[in-house]
Amino acid sequence: MKSNKLLSALMATGALFSANLAGAQTISDTRTGYVTAVETVWTQRVIHEPVTTTSCHTTRSHAGVQGNVGDMVIGGLVGSAIGNKLSDNHGAGSLGALFGAVAAMDKSPRQRRVCRDQTSYHQRTENVADHYLVHVRADGRSLTFRSNHRYRVNQRVNLSVSSNYGLMR
Repeated sequence: MKSNKLLSALMATGALFSANLAGAQTISDTRTGYVTAVETVWTQRVIHEPVTTTSCHTTRSHAGVQGNVGDMVIGGLVGSAIGNKLSDNHGAGSLGALFGAVAAMDKSPRQRRVCRDQTSYHQRTENVADHYLVHVRADGRSLTFRSNHRYRVNQRVNLSVSSNYGLMR
């Protein structure tokens, strides 16, 4: 019994589909037309361009005792050697070491150039073609199409034409 109901349902469905298909027909054809006008549709695009600027400045720093310890030691050793050579008196080497260390100290300020790059963005807008509205004359009708391709006026174009026919009840 169940198989008879299933078979009946399948047959009814097939009959419905075949009845709908028998009453509908599609005809496709290619026609020729001529471009009568082309309109450009514009859109705005925002462009962010990087701009890098470099700013430099000079810093001055005084080199104190911490910066010249090596120079002071060498100056003290040279001064001590010279002091001992020049005089046999007690303390002459120490006095020479003191003068050598003081002479070796750099009291002039040191200059250092520091540069830094900074990037900012310059914003500008630009008009660009988004698409074209192509006006075509074919079979005595004026038609308009949207296209990404630009056509020339009086250019011959092929048109795909589809017609659907069906019976009305």
